[in-house]
Amino acid sequence: RFGWRRRATAAAAGVLIMIGGVVAWDFWAGPTWQVRVFKAEAAQPVPVEPSIVVMPFLNASENEAQEYFCLGIAEDIMTSLTKVKGLFVVGRDSAMSFQGKLVPARQVGRQLGVRYVLQGSVRRADDRVRVSAYMVDAATEQTVWAARYDRQLGDIFAVQDEIASKVTHALSASFRPSASSQPPVQVAQNFAAYDIFLKARGMVFGPEKENLLEARKLFKEVTEISPDSAAGYAGISHTHSVAVRHGQSGSPRDDAMDALKYAKIALEKDPNNAFGLSAMASALLIAGKQDEALASAEKALTEQPGDATLNAFVGFIHAFDGKAADGLKYIDQAINLERVMRFRAQDLFAKLFIAYTAGEEAERNKKADAESFFRTAFGSYETFIGLSAESGIHCINNCLAYGSAAARAISRHEGSQAEKDSWNKKAEEIAATLNEMNPNFPRQFGAWTRLLKDKAGAERVTQEVGQALAEAKRAAGKP
Repeated sequence: RFGWRRRATAAAAGVLIMIGGVVAWDFWAGPTWQVRVFKAEAAQPVPVEPSIVVMPFLNASENEAQEYFCLGIAEDIMTSLTKVKGLFVVGRDSAMSFQGKLVPARQVGRQLGVRYVLQGSVRRADDRVRVSAYMVDAATEQTVWAARYDRQLGDIFAVQDEIASKVTHALSASFRPSASSQPPVQVAQNFAAYDIFLKARGMVFGPEKENLLEARKLFKEVTEISPDSAAGYAGISHTHSVAVRHGQSGSPRDDAMDALKYAKIALEKDPNNAFGLSAMASALLIAGKQDEALASAEKALTEQPGDATLNAFVGFIHAFDGKAADGLKYIDQAINLERVMRFRAQDLFAKLFIAYTAGEEAERNKKADAESFFRTAFGSYETFIGLSAESGIHCINNCLAYGSAAARAISRHEGSQAEKDSWNKKAEEIAATLNEMNPNFPRQFGAWTRLLKDKAGAERVTQEVGQALAEAKRAAGKP
């Protein structure tokens, strides 16, 4: 009589066992388990939000000279993704460090601590281009999305935008393309200008004067071919600003005026162009207009909130504008986005400079947190020095200068004379290293500190560094 009940109960139990088995498989052997293992094995903490690295696209063309074009396409896709709020995009320098390397997505994801890896290749021939792109889940090693595009060269802008849109859709992120989310030169008939722009962009931020002059020449060609291109004028502006900041200018006053002139033209063409806004910020900074520079840099960051370089830039300008403590959060974000340590080192110098400047500001305002800022600065100095051998960073002199100044500042806050002497000795040892590396540094240091809005603070920093260098020379018995 009750046999059907027993059979139903047994069937239900069987279903529950099956469900339990599926859940257990998913937890221990399926995607959930794989994600847990991935996070445990990742070399760095995996962000809570969707995270992605855009790898340098491989050059599938027969012409090796097309490498710049492949990198430029990947970089502009990355730029579009940095505009998506809630999406973690690995910084450009860290991503591009994989150039020319065939590294499995699983390894990249674990090394950088990011879940998704976008890879691809570009083949350019005559007036055609073929772009292959695919996104891999580094935890499960499954391809989430893939596509291939065979188009006219002039259609490359639509291809870039579609790839960014498809990727964000696959990650369930919100992608809303706007005029400013397009590549720097987005009109199809101006592909020639875009091609030249990609060549120039890779040269502009190096310290070599020859590269700057060549980049300036190429950017001018962009404006001749595409007079309405904001990015062409912005590029010219950047070359003038970089020349002044790196001491490569024969006439800093003229370069500063030209930087401002071309930045203004760029923003007349497109007021929301992030490249133009950052050019304006650089031009205003070297002109001593720190407040306006900060406003322009912050506006650039609203266009590309996930951009590591822009976050670091905004942090720097906060320090120059006398708001150093507010700049630290931007530097920490830049450090988080740059997942390769030798590129994080560049941002560690920024943290050293900004934390020291914040300490100086706090000390002048008699705030209790001055010492903690100085200790943060010195900690960043020690980490930077540990990484500098492999990084080849050009700011090593400034790092030594601020490291010495931070040690001397900490000594002022120590209670016992023995502790004061210990920190002063560290300051002298660091300064001695700087003296050996660059005896002419004190004359060069002023070019950096004069960018500070607080001239009294700048003078104090210059004097403190100069004092440390002088005492180190006396200790070494040098004139």
